[in-house]
Amino acid sequence: MSSAAISELPVLNHGEDGYEERRRSAVWHARTPARFPSAIATPSSVAEVAAAVGYARERGLRVGIRSGGHHAGGLGLHDGQLLIDLSSLTEVAIDQDGRSASVQPGVTGGVLTEALARRGLGFPVPHDPRVALGGYLLSGGFGWNMPSYGPACLSITEVEVVLADGQLVQADHTRNRDLLWAARGGGAGFPGIVTRFRVALHPAPRHMVLSAYGYDLSKTAEVIEWLCELEGELAREVELGLALVTAPDGVRQLVLRAVAFDDSLSGARAGLAPLESCPVIAAAHFRRTFEETTPQAMQAWSASLCPSECRVYGDTFWSDAPASLLPELAIHYASAPARRAIVNNMLARQPVIVPDVRADAAFSIHGRLWTGLWSYWDRPEDDAVNLDWIAATSEPLEASAVGFYVGQSNFELPDRACRSFDAASWDRLQHIRRTTDPQGLFCSYGFPAP
Repeated sequence: MSSAAISELPVLNHGEDGYEERRRSAVWHARTPARFPSAIATPSSVAEVAAAVGYARERGLRVGIRSGGHHAGGLGLHDGQLLIDLSSLTEVAIDQDGRSASVQPGVTGGVLTEALARRGLGFPVPHDPRVALGGYLLSGGFGWNMPSYGPACLSITEVEVVLADGQLVQADHTRNRDLLWAARGGGAGFPGIVTRFRVALHPAPRHMVLSAYGYDLSKTAEVIEWLCELEGELAREVELGLALVTAPDGVRQLVLRAVAFDDSLSGARAGLAPLESCPVIAAAHFRRTFEETTPQAMQAWSASLCPSECRVYGDTFWSDAPASLLPELAIHYASAPARRAIVNNMLARQPVIVPDVRADAAFSIHGRLWTGLWSYWDRPEDDAVNLDWIAATSEPLEASAVGFYVGQSNFELPDRACRSFDAASWDRLQHIRRTTDPQGLFCSYGFPAP
């Protein structure tokens, strides 16, 4: 690894030993986009982040940013630009009395979960423990117990930001308020590099209880119709997930997963009891009910669904029509070419934003159903058939979409970024980008340069 003269900043230039390994590791899966930055900087301090911005500015390079690389599209990779890799910024500090945490962007969800568990504190941590908090928080943050806490970005109370001119500023509800607003859901369109977040925490529920059911794909319409009627009667402390998955024996099925959070074990189990009323429950392939679990165990389960050694492609959508959409998706899923394809859905509790959460944020698009459509395969020669299946299965999702999730949407497709916000929020975000970064130093797919 070579070193830049500025603050001994670690920089790898295109063509140097180790560059290709570092470029490929910038994306969490094996299908790294064929985009090649001129250089990759790996700062390990806030001062080095500022130095990296200066390094880019002096050389006329635009800047892509990577925290953990968990966006499937590799948003930080741009031909001929500088990739600033924040994965070495991993400081985390918990203020137990003040119920807040200070976290840097390279801290992963698994690390934060462990730190909070030791102190009896809660937060909508990522479902997958490998996800770094930088992109997760900026993009909304759909995590465990989100129905109770709200999206994670709405818990951000302060950010430390390196701007395009290298200046380090603080933003909160009284200082640089536009930057705080943009950090709460602006995603890859945020016009700076957040080097530290302060987030509000919550008392952790003492118990986390799981019920899960597996149904034949042919039962999807009946299960969804019943669940849509039942959903309004469930406590907000119950998180609902639905997935179209392939079991180890090759059987493709609909899995209903519900997790209840409560201070009493009996309360959590009571929250899940209405799920036993499904009219086709006798036909379930499997039925696991009222099992006490932990955030760590559920994160491990989520990670098992997303193998990083595979080639990956996917997209995400918001819809308000779960009862009609999911049975159609089940038909498409039956023809998935990859055994590890998954259609992952979260039936959002309404309203998505908890009433007592301050919602002054760029995060502004959501619906009744969030759908993530993904395929995982091993061989490059299978790329075409999997990409074609995603495109075909996306058609009903596109037709019913009320918008897209800025954290995971496919920004290589047109209008994805602007449709991840309502019109007023999109206009405000573009204004903040123009005034904060007028030269367009920070670049990202889907977000137009000022």
